[in-house]
Amino acid sequence: MKMIINILINILMFNNVYALSNIEKQDSFLFEIHFQDNFNQDIIGCKINDCMIFDYKKISSDSILGTTMLIVKGLINDKQLSIIFYGNKILCTLNNNTTLKIVITINHLEQTFVVDLTRGKYIGISKKFDNKLLLIQQDHQFEYD
Repeated sequence: MKMIINILINILMFNNVYALSNIEKQDSFLFEIHFQDNFNQDIIGCKINDCMIFDYKKISSDSILGTTMLIVKGLINDKQLSIIFYGNKILCTLNNNTTLKIVITINHLEQTFVVDLTRGKYIGISKKFDNKLLLIQQDHQFEYD
């Protein structure tokens, strides 16, 4: 069962990467935010540097793999930051900056993180059991198995 779920997640990730490939040919990777573990029918919103990425989205984590498959990706083009939410939908462009202000609302509780991208371009956000969020940052992609 775990192998089947892993294969399905890899297929979904491949489709997401394929949809972004045309955009990424012209742009450079800047960051990825992965919503990861312990989400269970939680209502979340995400804002980056005052740009609303999504609001009132219900998410749940896969209990085996520890991920929701919800990924926000940032690409840089001509010194502008383009925020991508699924597929090839560009939501906004912001000035290029190595610091992000990420505001996550979970079940009506707002939490703010200031992220220095020089410390890692891969950002994982997980829910702790008291509706608080844990942010981890690293310089290599996340692996789910």
